[in-house]
Amino acid sequence: MLDLKDLIVDVYTTPCPICIRPDAGIVEVQKIMQDSGVRHLPVTDSTGRILGLVSQRDLQALANIETVSPLQASDIMVESPESVSAGCLLSEAVFKMSEHMIGSLLVLDGEGKLDGIFTSTDALNALIEVLRGEVIA
Repeated sequence: MLDLKDLIVDVYTTPCPICIRPDAGIVEVQKIMQDSGVRHLPVTDSTGRILGLVSQRDLQALANIETVSPLQASDIMVESPESVSAGCLLSEAVFKMSEHMIGSLLVLDGEGKLDGIFTSTDALNALIEVLRGEVIA
């Protein structure tokens, strides 16, 4: 039986095949989220370096704001979003999300590139597996 203290975040991390550029328009960002069924989109530069993160919550905050100029992802993204390294203990990742009151963490590989995203839904899925005894070594 696997000790819960040994679970790593990688097992529950969701691959993140879609990233957006900082100059992506808000309408485009909303469409990408809707079409792909995601609530978080990493913002990267042309080399894949993480610049920020746009969440569905960020977009919802705009609903009541009128603006004269068109907004881009860079205007609403969270810069330097919270992240963990691949191989991080699941308990550390979940604690970090709780501590910072956030709904996701970017999971980065050894070179600092995006490996995936760990969301509150992923954390709940891990909890379900643990409670059902489905976690095996």
